[in-house]
Amino acid sequence: LKKFKPSIIAMMMEVLELTKMNVTMDGVDMTYYQSAKQDMKAVEGLETVDEQIDYVVEMGQGDEDAFVANTIKELKTIKQGYESMIGAWKKGDVKKLNDLMVAEIKKSPRLYKRLLTDRNQNWLTRIDAYQQTPEKEFILVGVAHLVGPDGILESLKRKGYKVEKL
Repeated sequence: LKKFKPSIIAMMMEVLELTKMNVTMDGVDMTYYQSAKQDMKAVEGLETVDEQIDYVVEMGQGDEDAFVANTIKELKTIKQGYESMIGAWKKGDVKKLNDLMVAEIKKSPRLYKRLLTDRNQNWLTRIDAYQQTPEKEFILVGVAHLVGPDGILESLKRKGYKVEKL
C-alpha cells in the first residue's frame, strides 16, 4: 500500500465495503453508457479520464492523515449512508441529498471547491454550449453535483434556465 496515495487507499476501502454490500461498480454511468453505445448514440464526457483521475489523486492532499481517518470513520456507517442516499434519490429529496452528499465535503473547503464547485462551473460552460445546438443531449453527473446552492441545478436557475423535477 506504500505505493499508493492516501486518496487511492481511501477509495479502495470504500469500494471494498460497497462490494461487501453487493453494490456493483457498474452503476448508473455504465448502464447509460452501454445503452447509448447499443443505440449507436454519441457519447462524450464533461471532462477527460485523466482529469477525473487527478481529482481522485488530489483528494485530501495536504491533510492526508485526516482524510484517511475520516474515511475509516465513515466506513462504520457506509451501509446506512448508502441506503439513505438511495432512498433520498428515489424520492427526489434534494435537501436530504445535499445533507448526505455535500454537507460533509463542505467541511473541507478546499476539497469542496476542487471536487464540486470548480467542476460544476467548468461543466456549465459545456452545458450552455449544448443548448446552442439543435440536438437534445442527455447529461449524467453524480448526485452531489446536482444539489445544494453551488450545484448545477441552482446554477442553471441563476443563469435563467427553467429547471423541473421529473
